[in-house]
Amino acid sequence: MKMKKIIGLGIVMVVMGLLMACTLPIQNTRIQGSGTVVSEEREVSDFTSVSLEGIGDLEIIQGDVESLTIEAEDNIISKIESYVSGSTLHIGFERFINVIPTSGITYTLTVKDLNGIEVSGYGDVYIASLTTDRLEVEVSGGGRIAIDNLVAESLDVELSGAGDFELAGMVNQQEINLSGAGSYNAPDLQSSVAEIDISGAGSARLWVTDELEVNLSGVGSLQYYGDAEVQQSISGIGKVIALGAHD
Repeated sequence: MKMKKIIGLGIVMVVMGLLMACTLPIQNTRIQGSGTVVSEEREVSDFTSVSLEGIGDLEIIQGDVESLTIEAEDNIISKIESYVSGSTLHIGFERFINVIPTSGITYTLTVKDLNGIEVSGYGDVYIASLTTDRLEVEVSGGGRIAIDNLVAESLDVELSGAGDFELAGMVNQQEINLSGAGSYNAPDLQSSVAEIDISGAGSARLWVTDELEVNLSGVGSLQYYGDAEVQQSISGIGKVIALGAHD
């Protein structure tokens, strides 16, 4: 009987030790950039969306062959992950890694088609030209996206935190949701129909020709070009300002 009690006590102590180990905080590994920048090409395929996590500048080019080139310091580049899950290409750092680069981190991504962009953290995305059926964009944190020329049937945008999105081109319809202090700057993106919801201190500039639905709460503001028929709901001190015809 005494031996059984000892064994039972031993098992309890082992289990408690494992539980305590699981609850201990995990320390992030800190990596200071070496100053030596290298370039690495990675194979990527079969994706229609991209997710950029953490820091770094991502340039997206529409072309015939999918590819990814990374430029970063030699002791940081090995800690950068790039993998496809479902239809999304994820680009970011390994878990529990805290990098302090002394030189910029850049990604050059070639896509055949692109239907989704997600930016979390403080990454920046630039696209010179993109033609697609639909595009869904989500920016959280302090990320920034710029598209010089977008041609699409539909555009769906979610900006939270201090995210920023600037673009031009032409879409048939766009739906925008801004929360926090994000800004949506699209006065040169011609659209037929737009629906926009701004909460917090978000701000937006649009160009809408036919129908515009606006919901403002908090101190958000909207400026728009075009002769669209406007339906608006405003709570708080938000403002809707018509800028007249677009040049």
